[in-house]
Amino acid sequence: MLAYGATHVFGDGNAVTVAGPVAGPAVAGAPFPRTLEVTVTVRNGTPVPEDLSRFGVDVTVPEDREAPSVDDGLSGTLAPGEERVVPLRFALPDPGPTEVTVEVAKADQTAGGEDVPGSDEVPGSFVFWEGRI
Repeated sequence: MLAYGATHVFGDGNAVTVAGPVAGPAVAGAPFPRTLEVTVTVRNGTPVPEDLSRFGVDVTVPEDREAPSVDDGLSGTLAPGEERVVPLRFALPDPGPTEVTVEVAKADQTAGGEDVPGSDEVPGSFVFWEGRI
């Protein structure tokens, strides 16, 4: 587990930082009392363009309950050496202070751009940040 603000570098050289989450008001139509905004920074440390949709971001709260995503997630392409900062929101099921775990997983892709099934579940393809909000 990493502390919020720490950077993780995947084996291919891509780096991800997750800033401390911030609680906010509920989103219209969401069944939960508030939202959580997580800022994710991705830096392409490889010599080739990187498809950001390869990175999945999930949030859980105590008892392994998932906080559903309110946004579409990471998307677009990063050129070699480029960095992008993306705020993502999740529906937060707890009304008060709580422990929040953010997981970032990175899938491998074939030369044709298709995700390799299960590649985001092997050791080294995912990392966790944890803290209290």
